[in-house]
Amino acid sequence: WLSSEKGQSLRLPTECEYHLMLEANNGCTLAKARENEAVDDVATMGAKELAPTPLNANLAWGSPSSVYDGQAPFGGLRGNSWEYCEDWFAALPGYETHPLYEDFSTPCFDGQHALILGGSFASTGNEASVFSRFHFRPHFHNLLSFRVVSGEEHPELTSHDAAKPWAAGWVPPTYKKQSEEGSHKYESAAQLAAYLDLHYGGRGALDGPASSLHSLSLEDALDFPQRCAAKLGSGRRALDVGCAVGGSCKALASSFDEVVGIDYAQGFVDAANALKTNDLNYARSGEASLPGAQCLAHAFTPAEAAKLTFLKGDACALPASLGTFDAVLAANLLCRLQEPLAFIDRLPSLVNAGGRVFFASPFSWMSEYTPPDKWLSPQQLEERMRENGFVLEAAAPEAVVIRDHARKFQFVVSHGMLFRKS
Repeated sequence: WLSSEKGQSLRLPTECEYHLMLEANNGCTLAKARENEAVDDVATMGAKELAPTPLNANLAWGSPSSVYDGQAPFGGLRGNSWEYCEDWFAALPGYETHPLYEDFSTPCFDGQHALILGGSFASTGNEASVFSRFHFRPHFHNLLSFRVVSGEEHPELTSHDAAKPWAAGWVPPTYKKQSEEGSHKYESAAQLAAYLDLHYGGRGALDGPASSLHSLSLEDALDFPQRCAAKLGSGRRALDVGCAVGGSCKALASSFDEVVGIDYAQGFVDAANALKTNDLNYARSGEASLPGAQCLAHAFTPAEAAKLTFLKGDACALPASLGTFDAVLAANLLCRLQEPLAFIDRLPSLVNAGGRVFFASPFSWMSEYTPPDKWLSPQQLEERMRENGFVLEAAAPEAVVIRDHARKFQFVVSHGMLFRKS
């Protein structure tokens, strides 16, 4: 609307432009605060010390004030009200979760939370610091303001390099819920077919790999990580790509001298490393959004822990420093990679002669993770592995059950494929 009224292209400032404005004001900047934290006055001064100053933060004034705070050339950058940015809230390079509040930021790396900066009159402590990066859904208007800039229509954002679904790429700032007829998930052709099968399909609804399982019992689908690890036999070094919280690595440690686990999720890697020395408590999912029983994941034994290394990494860009391995496990990983061939084509230089690779994948590709032109079938995977010097030794369905809550479980039939390097 404002662009139309002014006859020019306007947008919100980016995170980088916000910090350039701070630098232009020659006040508190990231660079200065790194050298001397006293420069970050809003984090080091209390309300009484701030009250006589133009900086309305730390509840020094107790209410919003004019955006014209005397700062030049850009007023109102700090305190008073949070400022929306063009960027989506996403992790910067080197991001790590803090064990005392591991789910503060990560649930909001979803492409639906806008980045807000500067703090408000009610922001205190670290939240008011120049280093603070916070997040709101764009329809939240409390304690918020915005300014507009005229510039490049689709600027480079700090969220551009974040991994999907963490707001990768430029996303138009539109937040209207789709309400057109047929857009609801139960109006889709796929859902219609699923429910026709539910009501009228009978045993035919099990057509496919599920019909060849020896059992459809949930109990027989347990211990999927351990069953996958057992496919790889024994050797000196094993690599588990997409290791999650380390259960398959623990199993591999019983038959390999050294096991390296890699996962893209920092929280998973942190949990796996914590299990090297401590038990981990967690609440099993209950029902009606309530927590279930309190459970305990037992720490690895000292002998197991000595063999295990857990690293954060990208399966599509595994570093040469990893060395080579006698076995590689990729369980329920392939169809969540942005560049699956980058991982597959890395295997020849990663696996020793005679080494084994075990894939377990439901081949349930989704465009939010992998561009459709890069989706593979089991046959295409076998062909590519053959081109890379691997022979398929065995293939069979592998059942896995994942608990959503006390009354809902995901029963997945992954396709297991064991290859050996010729």
